[in-house]
Order: sequence, then structure tokens, then C-alpha cells
Amino acid sequence: MTKTEDWIKLLDRVIKNDDLKEQKNAEIERCIDLIRQGVGRNDIQAKIGKGKTESDILYELARSRISASGKYSMWNRLWLDHYLSSYSTPEIVCKYRSGRIKDSRVIDVGTGSGIQAIFLSQTNDKTTSIDIKPERSKMARLNSMEYKTGNLKFLTGDVYNLSESFEIDENTVIFSDPERPPTTAERTMNQLIPSPENLIRVFGDRTSNFVFDLPPQMRMSNIGIEGEKEYLSIDGQLNRLTLYCGNVAEDEVSATVLPSNYRITGEPEEIEFPSNPVITDIIAVPDVAITYAMLLGKLSEHYPITASWKDNRRAVFSAEEHMKGFPGYQYRVLSRVDSSNVNLELRRLNSRRVFPRFLIKDSGYYEIKRKWEDGLTGTNDIYVFRKGEIYFLCEEVI
Repeated sequence: MTKTEDWIKLLDRVIKNDDLKEQKNAEIERCIDLIRQGVGRNDIQAKIGKGKTESDILYELARSRISASGKYSMWNRLWLDHYLSSYSTPEIVCKYRSGRIKDSRVIDVGTGSGIQAIFLSQTNDKTTSIDIKPERSKMARLNSMEYKTGNLKFLTGDVYNLSESFEIDENTVIFSDPERPPTTAERTMNQLIPSPENLIRVFGDRTSNFVFDLPPQMRMSNIGIEGEKEYLSIDGQLNRLTLYCGNVAEDEVSATVLPSNYRITGEPEEIEFPSNPVITDIIAVPDVAITYAMLLGKLSEHYPITASWKDNRRAVFSAEEHMKGFPGYQYRVLSRVDSSNVNLELRRLNSRRVFPRFLIKDSGYYEIKRKWEDGLTGTNDIYVFRKGEIYFLCEEVI
């Protein structure tokens, strides 16, 4: 029996028997406790008293729940394999998207864990969840049971062979979070399964409404499909790139910042950064989603910021004073020194921890951080920016 067949056999039994589902949840919880205690995999197998095949499945489910614990309110009840725990859409994003995609019929192609489909079913007339892998379709069904979701139909198989099983018209939105290889040098559309271009080619004569969850690091120039490109961040980290086509598109490019729900739209453009910037009292670093969306110029129309410099990690702006509601990070400049005086100034500022905020090659970040923090006994966290030979020692302003 293959790994897939082992998963299907167990999941089928759990779907059909609520008592068994609760028993397996308890066994997975036991695995989680043992993993967190540092117990090894083989010892866990002995302690839970199951055969190797079932123990391996329970262990992977437990590890996946631990991995998902910061992403889902019901993490300790979800059914996820290792891939799904890494790539499934976080709950906060699912809720946000369900606010954008509503009052339609939705077909979720490659549903995976089913979490996005679960939330889409709450804001749409009818949602159909499809996955070609039967074990994932069954996990999606179990997850919908945990979320107590109705109005959600599950299909297993190739979407192209199942097209007679659902209705498609201009009130239909086809959503797809395609599977992608874990690591590649550069993300391209032809790596995605199913192919967004192929879904549009096959179903585009019946609906123009498509939503694709793309790798967030993909270059805009590699997308090649007309629609709104939305870059989305969670707590300052780039998390999603969503392509909206047809009636669900609202602009050419957008950036959404969660959990604040700040949103900005417009046309992407490069802005000029001066060779000799003037830094005033505040250093402002816009949220990464806005930087990736190339909407920094649009942002400067809403906030009194002046472009200073940019590297491949961040764009740096200057402002006269702290700005309420600014989508990003703000730092008050405490001191400006050259490299020879950084350590002395850190001590004067009663520093405890130091966070370099400039481009450092390879593993040099921790080397510099350790050098600057050596001997510090203060209480303050200091953020250090660099432009040329000048270091700006700052405190974060919330």
C-alpha cells in the first residue's frame, strides 16, 4: 500500500465515524505533547501504541498542526500534511479574500486543505472544492466539518474532466492556489499546477472571473495575465501575491497590509531616490507589500514622506514627525555617527539589543550584531540604518 493509500484509508474511516475522529484527535494531541517535550519520533511511536504506518501519519499530522498553530484559530483540530501546513493560506488572508470574493458561485481548483474554500463558502452563493489528490480532498472535507461549514461541495479529480459537474457562467469565480515547486531560482507561471493560462484557455469563454494565488516573490514581468496584482503582507512580512481577473479586479496593482487592513491601489511606478538624501527626525520604512507593488509614489501622496534611499530589502523615507496610521515602521533618529563611533554611541544610548537595518552580505548580519551588542548592559533596543558612511541610531516609534 502506498503512502497516499494509507492516508486515504485512515481519513475515510475518520470521516465516517465521529467517535473515531475524536479518538484520533486525542492521539494527535498526545503526539503534539510528546514532540514539544523533545521526545524522538521512534519513542513517540512506542508510546502511542500504533503500528508504524499509522504512527507515521499521526506524527505528520501532529507536526503539521504545530506548524499551523500561528495561522489558524482551529489549528489543533485541522487535518494537514506537511505540504499543506507550509503552503495553505493563513486564516486572516482567507477571511480578507472572502470579503473581496462574494455573492458569486465559486470553484476552488486545487483546494488543498480547503481553508480558503471554507471561508469563501461563507460569503458566496455556492462553493465547489476540487482537488486531484483524494487524500487532500478528504482532509478538506474534515476541515470543513471542524469549521462547521455548509454550502460547500467536494469533488475529487481533474478539474478538466469534472467540468460537467458544475455550472460556469459570468457569475462564477474560478479560484486557484496552484501547487508550486518548493524552491526555484526564479518563479514563473509555467511551474504552477494547474496552469493559470490553461484554466483561462479552457474556461475563459464562460467566465472572465479568475483569482490566482501566485508565489509572492514572482516578478510582475513574469505574470503575463491581465488583472489586478495584489501584494499582501501579514505583520510586515510579504505573504501573498493574488491575481484578480475580470469583475473581481479593482485596479492594476494593489497592496494590502494585514491585520490593519490598510489598502492602497494604483499604477506601479519606479520612484527616484536622491544620491544625497536629507534625513530629518523620523525614518519611515513602508510596508513590504507597498514596496513590492511599486506604489511608493502613491503612498507619498497620502503621507508627508520624502524618498531617501532603497536597497533590496527596504525603501527608506524621511519625515518631520511621527505619522498616525502610517503603513509600515517608523523610527526616531537619536544619533548620527561614523563607523568608528557606533559602539561608543550605543553605550551612551543605554542600549541592550541592536538591530542592523541595512544591506549586509551573506552571514555578516549576526557578526555585526554580536560585535555591537558585546558588553552592552542597558535597557533600550536600537535600530541602526546606514547611508554611505553615516550610521543612524534610532528607536522604534509605535
